Amino acid sequence: MTKRTKNIIIISSIVVFAVVGLSFINYRKKKVARLALLFQGIEEVGNNAGFSNETFEKMMRDIGWKNGEAWCSYFAKVAYLYALPKLADDINKWFGGSSQATFDNVKNGKSDEFEVVTSGRPKKGDIVIWQRINSPSQGHVGIVTKTYLNSPTKFDSIEGNTNYDPAFSGEGELVGIVPHDTEIGSADSQYPSLKLRGFIRLK
Repeated sequence: MTKRTKNIIIISSIVVFAVVGLSFINYRKKKVARLALLFQGIEEVGNNAGFSNETFEKMMRDIGWKNGEAWCSYFAKVAYLYALPKLADDINKWFGGSSQATFDNVKNGKSDEFEVVTSGRPKKGDIVIWQRINSPSQGHVGIVTKTYLNSPTKFDSIEGNTNYDPAFSGEGELVGIVPHDTEIGSADSQYPSLKLRGFIRLK
């Protein structure tokens, strides 16, 4: 075997492993989005007091959600934990009930599995983080379920603790899909009281 042939084999192997690795990452992201969609339509009971689906409620309580707490961040955490259980240690360590604390944890490089994205277009499976304009310590969370080739700012996300009211202010009552067309750093097209802070993405 010549040196040139060996080099071709090595380069070809690297390319194959890179493609396989990229495909695996994309598969994981799509798996999260598919699992999250299974919860569409589940409603809360009372004011953040429980849920219409007992299985879902148990899943939420098992990861730390308590009566009275906003639950959009917990919903994203449930979807990732059950879709990708091998990442449980990382997720449990850095993902919590606070959208902004979760975003900051990942932004500060604490996670080995996730990174923060504050430019470019969203990708399916990304965790979307919004921030309340008049109260930066609060916000909202979703998971991207659809992107649009003709627009880098347009995406659909499935969100817990949401509704379909354009005047959405951070409180809602169900798991639902919401369309968005918003640039990072700008007020959201559906939620005027929130700005799109960025995305949390699997590395």
